Amino acid sequence: MLGLLAVTWLFNLAYGPVEVALPLFVSQVLHAGPSLLGLYWAAFGVGAVVGALTVGAVRKLPLWPVLLCIIAGHGLAMLPFGLHVPTVFSLASFAVGGVIYGPYSTLTFTLFQDLTPAALLTAVLALRAAALLTAAPVGAALGGSLTAALGARCVLVGTGIAMILVAACAAALRMQATTPATGPPVIS
Repeated sequence: MLGLLAVTWLFNLAYGPVEVALPLFVSQVLHAGPSLLGLYWAAFGVGAVVGALTVGAVRKLPLWPVLLCIIAGHGLAMLPFGLHVPTVFSLASFAVGGVIYGPYSTLTFTLFQDLTPAALLTAVLALRAAALLTAAPVGAALGGSLTAALGARCVLVGTGIAMILVAACAAALRMQATTPATGPPVIS
């Protein structure tokens, strides 16, 4: 559970800068106003609702690989912000990011419930919520400084790369933890 909490915290941390960089991307890079920013958030929200509707089907799959694919997939969906293409591409990609992200919260919450003894469930879920409350604000604070230094486009792409790295590192650690240890050969 600690690994799941750490991965989720890092995922939320990596997402935090989006909330700072996206408005600046719309205003400074695209030279557009609040209507387009609202369209980005609406596209993400609709995508997230559609993605959340897949929880029943996704829940039947092995959860750790699914969760890591969601993190990496969401990261990949952020990469088109780095391309100099028509706005519709980054808008569609942000919507796809919402679809990919949609089942994540429900799946991690379910996994915590499944792994926690009933007597400890309330305390563990409260601790989980308290810990996760810090990630996105810390990410947003970092996003402010990073956006000022690097620009909105770079930060949006950087969040995607960070998410991909979180998923890759978590997958590597998970594989290492599940691989049987082999020691030096024993000489009789």
